Amino acid sequence: MLKKTGLVVLVFILFLICKEVEAKVVLNEVKLYPTEDRFIELYNQDDVDVDLTGFYIQRKTQTGTSFNSLVSNTYFENKKINAKSYFLISRNLINGSDIILSNLTITESNTIQIKNDQGEIVDKFCFGEATDCGGVSVANPIEGQSVGLGENGMAVFALATPRAKNYVSTVSVENAATSNSSTYVNQTISDVKNKIIDIPKIETHILSKNFAFAGIPILFNSRTTGYLGEELTQGKYFWNFGDGDSKEINANNMAKFSHIFSHEGEYVVSLEYYKNFYSENPDALDKITIKVVLPEIIVSRVGDVKDFYIEIFNNTNYEIDLSGFVLSGNLKNFTFPKNTILSSKKKIILSSQITGFSFTDGDNLKLLDMQWKTIYTFSPKMENVVSPIKNEKILSKNNLYKSVLEEKTEDVKTDVMLASVINSDVPLDTKNNLIYWSLLSLFLIVCALSVYFIRVSGRKTEDDVTGGDFEILDE
Repeated sequence: MLKKTGLVVLVFILFLICKEVEAKVVLNEVKLYPTEDRFIELYNQDDVDVDLTGFYIQRKTQTGTSFNSLVSNTYFENKKINAKSYFLISRNLINGSDIILSNLTITESNTIQIKNDQGEIVDKFCFGEATDCGGVSVANPIEGQSVGLGENGMAVFALATPRAKNYVSTVSVENAATSNSSTYVNQTISDVKNKIIDIPKIETHILSKNFAFAGIPILFNSRTTGYLGEELTQGKYFWNFGDGDSKEINANNMAKFSHIFSHEGEYVVSLEYYKNFYSENPDALDKITIKVVLPEIIVSRVGDVKDFYIEIFNNTNYEIDLSGFVLSGNLKNFTFPKNTILSSKKKIILSSQITGFSFTDGDNLKLLDMQWKTIYTFSPKMENVVSPIKNEKILSKNNLYKSVLEEKTEDVKTDVMLASVINSDVPLDTKNNLIYWSLLSLFLIVCALSVYFIRVSGRKTEDDVTGGDFEILDE
């Protein structure tokens, strides 16, 4: 009996150890209201960085029967959370947010869980009347306050602390679900207001997308905060784009700027912030990995003479902003307006009433990027290939597709040839039929000429014979 008891205790201890090892990334803090300040904060408890690629967050309402996507794995691609550091997901930019999700939806009495790339639950967090955490939850936070986890499994209700350690509270998680939220909110604020247990430090963050298109500018910006969370505008930045190019900028002149990656691949972009312009060692450092892909944006189809439309297809796995891109025809150009977004593997159709193009523009149609660099040329002499969308004929990046223009041109040539045949009274039969009638006509002509020459030769012979029967007499 003692052996069995000891074995159970050992298994329980090992379970707790495994749970502690697994719980590297936790849901640390959540703020619901006001909506524009809503955020979810993750914390890495480990001593090593954690790659978040493949991670995703789900949400379940109190009355819901299943979990729904809250933050998809697309947003975590090439993202990481540093050791003993925070990762911020917010509705708007807050203190250098790592992910900005404008439709971030969290309501009262929700269960939020984060899963890794294997679909395993890494951590789960319940508040309000949610019952998915085995009866352990915290009350719904009121407006202007956040709710999170403090030390020793304690619930925290106080002013929000994005990217900083939560306020200390004396309200346990177990009691939080049955307590009046306003009571311990007031208790927390009165006891530990403005008391943040964290080592203050200067932080800098790169603000950019984690993917770009080769040859197309990508925007960069940064945000640096001081020991009290204030934004710093003095000092200097040093950017390294990972492709051999770098840039040094005065902090007081910092603004959005663009960079172009010429070739596809993955590039590590790093940013160093120096509080003192003449310092040799940076006061803060940040880096991200940017995946660069080819801009496979193609002219997939065009219309006919009666309705000359132009179809544009995005053959990449990323959405692209076509703002500033140009369609160039024979005599006209069309510039895509601001915020023209083309989703992955989707198409848009441009009417001639919008572009002003006509059928003749299809002979020399080009797609140019915002720097007027040609990224696709539509040629009427291309071979037929089936499109990945609805078996339509489109033009791939290798220009192996046959355009509709060629078909229309061939139709016109055929019509002209048929009209010529009809006007010349040649029967509209096969090619063999035409050869037959030609040979027959030639045969009849040869026969007629042969008869004619035979008759002429016969008359000469007869005259010669007749003339021999007469004699000329002298009288």
